[in-house]
Amino acid sequence: FGGEAFAEVVISAHSTLHKHDRDTCRAKLKELQASLIEAEKAERDRLKHLYEKTGLGAQALEDFLKSLDEAETIELRRSSLANELERMEQYLKSVSEIIAQIEELKHMTVEGAKFENARLADKDRFSGNSLHFLEEEKFRKMFSRRYPVLRDSLICKIEAWEAQHKRSFIYCGSALRERFQ
Repeated sequence: FGGEAFAEVVISAHSTLHKHDRDTCRAKLKELQASLIEAEKAERDRLKHLYEKTGLGAQALEDFLKSLDEAETIELRRSSLANELERMEQYLKSVSEIIAQIEELKHMTVEGAKFENARLADKDRFSGNSLHFLEEEKFRKMFSRRYPVLRDSLICKIEAWEAQHKRSFIYCGSALRERFQ
């Protein structure tokens, strides 16, 4: 945090068992930790983005950040942070096609739900011109053709990724391939 000389100065000035000295040491430690976290802000923000984008989640990030706080030196801390950034960048690169397809399936599902809800909410659906029934049928046919193809393609990509990396693909806390089968 400030080198051994700095630590020696603080410890020697506050080395008794008095509550005031313990509180002073805690306050100085918190101050140093806060300045260190502020210096790492860009890296932490990038890691947060990577964890969210890849579906690994906030808990996995928090676990890593807790382990980061256990580093014995600033150099080890920086090295660990740099290694995790590199690992997550490589992981995102390896799963980017899968993530893109997941996003496409999410979008399609949301659009389908919006469409169905809008149709159900339309009280005048059965009166007037019947062209809207043709539109509904067209949308449903497109969805019923497109969704299974996307889902099956996604399952194949996940299986290939799992075979290559010899581990399960986890997204938002669960094995995604099993959820789709």
